[in-house]
Amino acid sequence: MTPLPPLRYAHVDMDAFFASVELRERPELIGRPVVVGGRPEGRGVVAAASYAAREFGVRSAMPMRQAVKRCPQLVILPTRIALYREVSAKIRAVFDRYSPRVQPLSLDEAYLDLADHPDNDGRSHSLLALAQAIQRDIFNATRLTCSIGVGNSLLVAKLASDYKKPNGITVVAPAQTQRFLDPLDVGRLWGVGPRTRERLVAAGYSNVASVREGGERRLIDCLGERFGQHLWQRTHGIDPREIRGPRPAKSVSRETTFGADVDDTNELRQALDRLLSSVCERLQKKGLSGKTITLKLRRVPFDTHTLSRSFSRPSNRFTEWQGVAYQMLDASRRRHPGAIRLIGTVNRSDAEWREMLSDEQYRVTRHEATERAFTGEHWDRKDEGEYRCICCGAPLFDSAHKYDSGSGWPSFWQPNDNAPIGEREDRRLFMRRTEVHCERCQAHLGHVFPDGPKPTGLRYCINSASLDFVPREDT
Repeated sequence: MTPLPPLRYAHVDMDAFFASVELRERPELIGRPVVVGGRPEGRGVVAAASYAAREFGVRSAMPMRQAVKRCPQLVILPTRIALYREVSAKIRAVFDRYSPRVQPLSLDEAYLDLADHPDNDGRSHSLLALAQAIQRDIFNATRLTCSIGVGNSLLVAKLASDYKKPNGITVVAPAQTQRFLDPLDVGRLWGVGPRTRERLVAAGYSNVASVREGGERRLIDCLGERFGQHLWQRTHGIDPREIRGPRPAKSVSRETTFGADVDDTNELRQALDRLLSSVCERLQKKGLSGKTITLKLRRVPFDTHTLSRSFSRPSNRFTEWQGVAYQMLDASRRRHPGAIRLIGTVNRSDAEWREMLSDEQYRVTRHEATERAFTGEHWDRKDEGEYRCICCGAPLFDSAHKYDSGSGWPSFWQPNDNAPIGEREDRRLFMRRTEVHCERCQAHLGHVFPDGPKPTGLRYCINSASLDFVPREDT
């Protein structure tokens, strides 16, 4: 096996973050079962649960009605994202003092690369001291506790942060990595969802040690070549991932759906002016410019048309874009007359798509390729949040509608309400299938099949390369 790298990564996870912030604000509720989320009368979901609530079996992402049944005395508090972001900013300021390489995963957790910190000599005691200092500084800044895991890979650091919750620190020395991993249930490994765990248990595996003792060949026979090799490396603590910063904005877009269908050109131009002005304002605030503008029009009944135009140089000035936008609007209206239900703008040329996307993302979204099963970033992701189009950022799917289909691709039983998802027949590969794409930017997403779970009976089988995940707290 490849030699294990030295200690460098920390994973910091705030303890029951939303609930803890609320308890800090309302100390009279300390010790009582408290959750943050929507009301049980509607479709409320638990966003966070205090440790007192967890004793009743209440967990995040649980429907609030179910949570109240488990704990009738539950105290339900509304979500206050602005407050949590304010606290999160203070936490991030602490992180930045310890490392220039920070990868936030959500408002309440992040990876830190401590390799270059002057107090890190590569030994466990120095990393323990750094973790204690981070924990202390976060508490002093926020009066909140956190748990920290330190390891020689992101995988080990993440598992370690959960080992002594709440308010714990676990440092896993490289020489102790295998001893730390071996007792863990196989379901704890990154990439192993409920269905995969069931398959492993049925094959006689229970914990990490049992997987290793069975040998790589047997694991590959159980899970297939690619995923078997992937999981074999994880059971030995090998994780090639490195800390990456937040993704830059790939496009700026705006759209609006009219309350009543519009067939008046002047009214459409006024709406286009508002959208274009908003896009240009956002570009200017971010210090960005664009070379291509795409106009999207959805006519009655629901057929969508897009046109694109490019400049020779980037711009973010409304006056330079307005004339081109009007020309596209007039051209589309001549080609497709009729009342308009939705109007929107988004940028990009093919060359720009190629430049801004990875090779895999470009291949999948712009040329309708399909990534290999069990290889994508999101196929077995369990975090709560929203899945957006990798090309234009349009909200498409929610983790609440995601399920493990066993296919090796992210699967959803329905898209978001009003998600700009279009369908068309796909007869490639000697099959008749229904292809799905983002109507805002025409990015290929995947296919939809009629073999999903209730209540829709649908399975939206989507390429990870087509999706960008945004944690619940950031949506």
